[in-house]
Amino acid sequence: MEKARIIALFGILIAFACNTKLQAQKPHTPLSFEIGLDVEEPSHMLDNMRISDWTGMPLAIYNMDEKGQSNDPETAVRLFLKPRARMLGLLDPDLADLTLRTTRTSLAGTNLRFTQYFKGVPVYQSETVVNLSPNNHITFMMNGYKAIAPTFDVTASLTQTQARDLIANYIGLSGQIDLDRTQLVVYQRHNITRLAWHVRLVGTEPIGDWEALVDANTSEIFKCKDIACYYSHKGHGKNPAGGGGSEEPAYCVEIPLLPPPPPATVNGTGSTFDPDPLSSSGQAYAGQYVDGSDASNATLQAQVFSRTLNSITLNAGVHSLVGPYAQIMDFEAPSKGLFTQASSAFTFDRSQDGFEAVMTYYELDKSLRYINQTLGISLMPFQYAGGMIFDPSGLSGADNSHYLGGTGRIAFGEGGVDDAEDADVILHELGHGLHDWATSGNLSQVNGLSEGSGDYWAQSYSRSVAVWTPVQPAYHFVFSWDGHNPFWGGRTTNYGPLYPGGLVGQIHTDGQIWATCLMKIYDAIGRTKTDKAFLEGMMLTNATTNQQDAAIAFRQAGINMGYTVGELTQITNFFTGCGYVMPPLPVAVLYSNFAATRQNAQLVNLNWETASESQNKGFEVQRRLSSEADFVSVGFVRGNGTTDYRSAYAFQDINPNRELSYYRLRQVDLDGSSRFSEVLAVAGMGNQGLAFGISPNPIKDRLEAIVAGVDPSAQPFAYRIMELTGKLLSSGEVAQNGRIEVPGVAQLAPGVYLLELSSNGQTAIQKFVKE
Repeated sequence: MEKARIIALFGILIAFACNTKLQAQKPHTPLSFEIGLDVEEPSHMLDNMRISDWTGMPLAIYNMDEKGQSNDPETAVRLFLKPRARMLGLLDPDLADLTLRTTRTSLAGTNLRFTQYFKGVPVYQSETVVNLSPNNHITFMMNGYKAIAPTFDVTASLTQTQARDLIANYIGLSGQIDLDRTQLVVYQRHNITRLAWHVRLVGTEPIGDWEALVDANTSEIFKCKDIACYYSHKGHGKNPAGGGGSEEPAYCVEIPLLPPPPPATVNGTGSTFDPDPLSSSGQAYAGQYVDGSDASNATLQAQVFSRTLNSITLNAGVHSLVGPYAQIMDFEAPSKGLFTQASSAFTFDRSQDGFEAVMTYYELDKSLRYINQTLGISLMPFQYAGGMIFDPSGLSGADNSHYLGGTGRIAFGEGGVDDAEDADVILHELGHGLHDWATSGNLSQVNGLSEGSGDYWAQSYSRSVAVWTPVQPAYHFVFSWDGHNPFWGGRTTNYGPLYPGGLVGQIHTDGQIWATCLMKIYDAIGRTKTDKAFLEGMMLTNATTNQQDAAIAFRQAGINMGYTVGELTQITNFFTGCGYVMPPLPVAVLYSNFAATRQNAQLVNLNWETASESQNKGFEVQRRLSSEADFVSVGFVRGNGTTDYRSAYAFQDINPNRELSYYRLRQVDLDGSSRFSEVLAVAGMGNQGLAFGISPNPIKDRLEAIVAGVDPSAQPFAYRIMELTGKLLSSGEVAQNGRIEVPGVAQLAPGVYLLELSSNGQTAIQKFVKE
């Protein structure tokens, strides 16, 4: 009887602790019963690798330029990994314990994510990520492989249901449950190996995204954390279980998927701050520019703008804030509804709850349209179909906001300035989502990486529309309206401490180092290129990536996307100035500036440059005529050995040939190793009359060439599809009437290729990308 009373009392105490959490104000500390394991694995840099101090194995390898030995991405990566298995610590030489989880092709190439399995059981945080550049070169990898003793037993005495219920009781779970997932894993860290149940619960009482690890034989709870990403001091480390595939457990209750928005969509209008009343007016938080308990006034109303609400849903005469990029849902207390309207005009003032709903929809839709349509990067939630789900009034009214990785949703609190009245808060939480989606559910909070990423994404937009100038302190403010006032201090992107000495072990504070450095690059090379390299770089990372890895991944993405030597040098210098150790730019950087042009009937000029060199003996210039099968050497240009200085090179080839010529560079190191540049085509003296374009480019399963400068009655075209090296993949003839559909492209693996067209003695060539 006494034991039962103690258990009941413990349950009351847990419930009390959880309920007090719902009222948390900024800053916030973890609950007393939370158990964390989030200590970064110690490591050191060695040449182009980050090496674990625990295992001696590489955690990351940078600056590679290894030509893929297959056009199939998975085959190419496995052929790369097999001869390096011992060096990487891979125990199975055939790589049978690595299962391909996701393949994503984007602007910076193709990223493959492999999960390690041991005797059929997934290994916790074991994801290995390998990048293949658009020209099919392996450039970057994160190595999450864990060495498990072959004799380790994966038989569990605790059942799946027992483990789940143990955690639910431990945190006092009740009320609505949006994600309920339990999975057996092998946990290995610093010579400790355990069989564990990995429990993931997203609920509203207590509110949070709960991750726990329970020993499958002793029932010990050795991790239990709320890993939701809070925009203020509430974030903890995070490693989502992932989005399906072979890792889906048997015991799993998923959130219901929302159906895609109905076909009937219209553009509406809505009243919103943009990005916030201080940043649009250039005023400080004072006088009439204060929260005033959410009251509206003429001064604040002057900073309310009418904005287009793209593609909102119209159904049976009711307009709702549901579209292809954002969709409202009331999933957390307080329940305030969906703010549907009979009219397409969503006109609220800031004293009304609908104002936050409109502003959230507008900012999410605008940002995701910018990413997917303007930048050309496909990035959306993997947890459900449709736009990002948001609750503009959640967290039981607490003064904080969060991204829930288990469900892929975001919610915003109140108190002080309502969180969803500041675009920085909305876009910071979206930033966590972008990080999560880019890594297929393996967002990293090591060194506060995801917090800094959220701050960057918020600041990237605000700086593009705010009226602040660089000499004003507010130019660097994050959360200009919600923070930097009596409610809380906000954050900044002119943070002084450097990496790694400036780390203090608090993720929101440490994340400012990362965000500050990115904004320095932003001011140097512009928003578009910084945003692209940021998003594409995140796709190269995993759940244990630190800021050091992320900096090199950012630069690698820029290299893969063809950023200029000057831009890459600026990126390198800024990251170095922030404290990150940046390996020398690879000689492969020259490929983005490799140019070949015909000067006259006798001469072809070739130019290229390097930002830095390491053990570079020089460059062999090679040429192949369109009638020939192989490249031949036509000259050699001596390199500069090892240097951190920019070097420009030139070579002039005597080439009176009338047919098309192909050029490439073979860069040779002092040790004899070498690598090839991309292949460039130069017209012969009789080949300048033919021109064509490719539409669309990138292509999916069909390629259409639009031809100019040729009589429609001309002979059929000969076509050839080649790799960038000039290797022939397919050829044939096609009829032409100004537009030519080239066959055989649907079977091509994702990558970059060359299309050559010839007719009546004239030849032209274009590059195209297969998605």
